[in-house]
Amino acid sequence: MTVATTWHPSKGPRKNGPVESRPLPRTDRFRSHAVGSRVIAVFGVLSILAAAWWVTNSKIFELRTVDVVGNRHLSSAQVLRLAALTRGTNVFWFSSGSAERRLMASPWVERATISRTLPGDVTVTIRERFPVAIVSAASGRALLVASDGVALGPVRRSNALPLITVTSAVHNAGDRIDPHNPGLMVAASLPALIRIDVTSIDVAADGQITLWLNGGVQVIYGDGSDQAAKGQALGAVLGWAAKNGVHPSYVDVRAPDAPALLPVGSVSPRH
Repeated sequence: MTVATTWHPSKGPRKNGPVESRPLPRTDRFRSHAVGSRVIAVFGVLSILAAAWWVTNSKIFELRTVDVVGNRHLSSAQVLRLAALTRGTNVFWFSSGSAERRLMASPWVERATISRTLPGDVTVTIRERFPVAIVSAASGRALLVASDGVALGPVRRSNALPLITVTSAVHNAGDRIDPHNPGLMVAASLPALIRIDVTSIDVAADGQITLWLNGGVQVIYGDGSDQAAKGQALGAVLGWAAKNGVHPSYVDVRAPDAPALLPVGSVSPRH
């Protein structure tokens, strides 16, 4: 006798029977495709970043030319050393802001600007301070000082500038004195050709200022007003005296519109 077995789908698959193959649902197929696309996209981005890193760190962006503009006291080599610019510098990754701050750490540099042109050109533009007077440091050394009160460094034999008196202690280059010091302000206001002929600037307790020139010539300056006009008047009087062979004993510029000169050997009207 033959026994027949009937299988019904509702009762589940038969044991040891063939497994039916069914396609993935539509949502699963979409997720699988999305994950694959993301992996490919991430790999692509990483490849681009790796290539960019390699290119920007290659010799393509090494420093080729550098121009230094505005330096007078500092040599171009000193400027480059302060800015940490060398032949191997990568111009693409070079931080111009950091280099500018390093430059301005020098007391001689008042302002610094660095621009770059890829792949390898750099321009360094600086504005230097310049000395207008000499101060006696607490250490006993004489230091050059700029018009904004920054001590620049030790005095050299070639520095012919007026000596001024300050109350604050100055020890080293980079230290500051009060930029409103009357002697410093007068020194900064003098024409350059006059300034180098001034040996010292004295400020009395009452604010009256006296300049002393080479050869012992006294300049009665008065108070600290009309500095530009007084400097011009002093220059004009000294120029006239040199042209006419007159050796002044003193020059009075308290009224710059009507300066006065007393020749050596003459009787002073002040007595």
